[in-house]
Amino acid sequence: MPGELFKIERIRDVLVRRESELRYMMDDIQLCKEITRLKKELHKLVSLPDNDKSNEDRQKEEELLQQIHKLVETRDFLVDDVEFERLRSACTSLKFSPLLDLFSIVCFCYFVPFSYSLLLFSAVSLCFVSVS
Repeated sequence: MPGELFKIERIRDVLVRRESELRYMMDDIQLCKEITRLKKELHKLVSLPDNDKSNEDRQKEEELLQQIHKLVETRDFLVDDVEFERLRSACTSLKFSPLLDLFSIVCFCYFVPFSYSLLLFSAVSLCFVSVS
């Protein structure tokens, strides 16, 4: 009975993780569609000769660039979140407590890309050293 319960919990964890991955994928698809739409609109404006552009056209170009930039940043955070979840999930599966302790540090430094990269590298290195 305890063995079956453990298997059920593992299956549930896998399904929850997969659901999360699918949500990320759906968000990514939506962001990519919106970015593509905005790029097409921007391309139409950029293809106009400068002499034919009105002030509204120039302002619209700037707004589109800002919107695209914001969406690309959002997508970057989404991709980082997916990688972060993948690492957390892998560490949870290994029951690797030192790496799970680093998880809270990585959460703290999450929005600082350089620190995040260093911590992620340290965490993965620590995982491989301790497992072998």
